[in-house]
Amino acid sequence: MEWWSGGAAVARRLWRAKVMECAPRRCLRSAPASGAATPARPTALSSFQPAEALHLAAPGGGRAPGQLRASPGPHPGLRRPFNPQSSILNPQSAAFTLIELLVVIAIIAVLAAMVVGGASVAIAISHKSRAQAELASLSAAIDAYKLKRGSYPPSNPSNAPTTPFFTTHSSLFYELTGTITTNLGNSQTFHSPLTQEVLTQPAGGAGPTSVQGLFGTGGFNNSSPDPTEIQNFYPAMKNFQHGALYVSGSSGPTYTLMIVSIHGPRDFPAASSQIYNFWHYVSSANAQPVHNRDTYDLWVDIVIRGKTNRISNWSKDPEIVNDWQD
Repeated sequence: MEWWSGGAAVARRLWRAKVMECAPRRCLRSAPASGAATPARPTALSSFQPAEALHLAAPGGGRAPGQLRASPGPHPGLRRPFNPQSSILNPQSAAFTLIELLVVIAIIAVLAAMVVGGASVAIAISHKSRAQAELASLSAAIDAYKLKRGSYPPSNPSNAPTTPFFTTHSSLFYELTGTITTNLGNSQTFHSPLTQEVLTQPAGGAGPTSVQGLFGTGGFNNSSPDPTEIQNFYPAMKNFQHGALYVSGSSGPTYTLMIVSIHGPRDFPAASSQIYNFWHYVSSANAQPVHNRDTYDLWVDIVIRGKTNRISNWSKDPEIVNDWQD
């Protein structure tokens, strides 16, 4: 039985080789001509050579169909012998070397640094552009106020006009949006139609929670008992451009200041548990601006990539300054 199974295996491999040789040429097996003798199949196993060394004779080569000839190498259609050194079967031959891994890691690190650096630059440009845009819109509102009322909105009239508290705590919001005045005996109240806040100014008083104590003035110019006589010079102002703080303590009445929607070197806690960065304002109406002596100084400090950038109405480009430098 062993000789029979071996012969059958060899026959199958020879038949497979014949089919694969003829398939590309689209060969069709034709019946032998009438009267032609059918070649006898070999019966002795000793007449066969190993399958890897057999090659079918090419058509027209002078041999009968199916006749075998010796070949120096395996037929392309036959399986190649097993090679244990193949990179597909041997994982070690396909592995990366240490130098190749280091080169790949270095390339990835460089690409990551480029992406992070580019994103940081884009954020810096965006913050500068936003601050400059808000500066332009706020300046336009102040100029409209001057054109209508004949003078610029007053700032906090302190003996130190460049001190951060006094330059940020001005009545600019109420002067630009208007308030409704109500006289209550020995005091006067100012109601903001925009925020619904009510600020009080006692007659002759200058307490820390009064209008005088908050802004250094006894009242507002853009104010009247008649709502039709006040004017909003900043109708395009967004909610993120002004913020409320408590008049006293951590609860109770609030007052509003002009803010910018970008963090600064020293943000202040607000009544809404947010952090505010205020605009600084010094007006020639009742103070002495340092840069624009005949008009007003308006600026804000924002932090970009760890540095304080001053966006102002006297410099086209941002200035790098120290914290609270004026």
